[in-house]
Amino acid sequence: MKTTLKLFLFSIALSGLFAACDVIENPIKNGASRPIDTTSGVVLRKVVIEDFTGHICKNCPLAAKQIKALQAAYGDQVIGIALHAGPSNFTGVTTDYPDDFTTPEGTQIYNFFNIPALPMGMVNRVGYTSTGTGHLKTYSSWPTLTASMVDDTAKFSIKATSNYSTSSLDYSVDVEVEALETYPNDLNFVVMLLESGIVGPQLMPDNTRNPDYQFDHTLRQTLTAALGNELNIDAIVLGDKFTKQVTGKLDPTWIADLCHVVVYVVDDVTQEILQAEEISLK
Repeated sequence: MKTTLKLFLFSIALSGLFAACDVIENPIKNGASRPIDTTSGVVLRKVVIEDFTGHICKNCPLAAKQIKALQAAYGDQVIGIALHAGPSNFTGVTTDYPDDFTTPEGTQIYNFFNIPALPMGMVNRVGYTSTGTGHLKTYSSWPTLTASMVDDTAKFSIKATSNYSTSSLDYSVDVEVEALETYPNDLNFVVMLLESGIVGPQLMPDNTRNPDYQFDHTLRQTLTAALGNELNIDAIVLGDKFTKQVTGKLDPTWIADLCHVVVYVVDDVTQEILQAEEISLK
């Protein structure tokens, strides 16, 4: 079934190369999500799609739709992060588009990875070099890249729990990272707060303004440095465990019930995201 699925998604991705607005609607027949084997004990790698977007970017809803389709196909193996960053003509505040979804952390990530246009994405940041463009992925390529990674055995596992105070709006996130194999490079970990279900105006592909567009998995803040905090100081061997705690405060305009926390581990040399986990804030 996995081979069939990959071929199916690959054919969809190829069609996307020839039709800029061709976005997968239903990657799996009849809309059923892919069954995940939970009995083998093997930890699979999760796929993080970082979607650089803007509310005055008319093609950006197509990229968001692609992530939703992939999440429908693969469930929680696919984690989407929408980073509103880039030129003000795509992300700025105007009378028609009064919301400001940009963040200093999102802008830092945007600048570090030299994002040239919107919409643009990275899939686990594969292919990154400081002078190259191999990490820059258009949304039509996301299905093929995702299919190539979701069956990979993970090099690390992540457990995360959050503790949120409704009275003070303070929250903390406890993270445990376990090495599932020996790993040569230094690692960083990143903890982000995202919010979904945000309703506001968005420029659409047909140049109309949708005043009730829903923005999902939108970056609100990071609880670590934008590019990560140091995870380890010594060589990593199989079975090593690292525990961290970070804290934050919820903006009172954000809805706690719609917020979730994403934790990921990134190679400090290659910048590749090796494993990730997503939990609800509450």
